Amino acid sequence: MTTPSALDALEALRWDWGEAYMIDRDDERGWWAARRDRIGGLLTGGDPDELKRLMRDDYSTKPVPRASRRPTENRVLGTDAGALMGDGGEP
Repeated sequence: MTTPSALDALEALRWDWGEAYMIDRDDERGWWAARRDRIGGLLTGGDPDELKRLMRDDYSTKPVPRASRRPTENRVLGTDAGALMGDGGEP
């Protein structure tokens, strides 16, 4: 059974590390993470803090490629945001 505090910890791990790792908790493996690039094996920990340390160590050895979190992904090349705005402040 997953308690509310465990769900909060799971959500926090996913927020911080979810782009690089699939993260979950179950009764069989406990706290676990697997790299999204499928390099290496399953990381398992007895609690969220231990799993976080394992992911940090794994990531420092070989970083997992991540998608950019920058809000510039939808930017039109060769323009600046102001040039796309009309007089009314809408595109």
